[in-house]
Amino acid sequence: MTIAADRIARWRMAGLTFLEDVLTLPDGRSYGASLDGWQREDFAAAFGANKHVWWERPRGHSKTMDGGAFALHHLLSGVGRRVFLGATDKDQAALAHDSLRGFIQRSELLQASLKVDRWKITARSTDSTLEVLDADAFTRFRDAGVFDRKVGEQFRQCILSQGDSKPPMELYKDFMGREPKLDPLLERQGLTRLS
Repeated sequence: MTIAADRIARWRMAGLTFLEDVLTLPDGRSYGASLDGWQREDFAAAFGANKHVWWERPRGHSKTMDGGAFALHHLLSGVGRRVFLGATDKDQAALAHDSLRGFIQRSELLQASLKVDRWKITARSTDSTLEVLDADAFTRFRDAGVFDRKVGEQFRQCILSQGDSKPPMELYKDFMGREPKLDPLLERQGLTRLS
């Protein structure tokens, strides 16, 4: 077992320790050590969940960064996992990806353990992948039921398994059956399109 794999194995069962020891903020402080009590409670509940985690928090309460931190731990803590981080729109999806990329760039362990592509992050040792979904792509899951197996399999077949074999827009259209729409973002913001 490599040093990186040994360290990851120790943190699999100690999620909060992973956040404290591995993840750092841009100013160099430990991410986990800087969490507020209510964030620690959310993480403790999430680390104890068997399958799905759903957080709803007001704007400005670290949903994106905390979701990214949890996703990175989950990505490294099991073999063949598929992790999806939902974002309300492309801007929030970009923030989530930037947060993930920042955590990875600030950690030699994560740099050695993860491969960052344009559309996904892969854990080399576990063959697990992480995808960030924006509001439009997420509508497929919302409409069928967030945990619908058929839609999940189609997502895996049309997007995850394709890697960089096709242009991103083509992969998106294969999954969604159409080009991206602005409507889900407008809907999320409480607006409607005028005809």
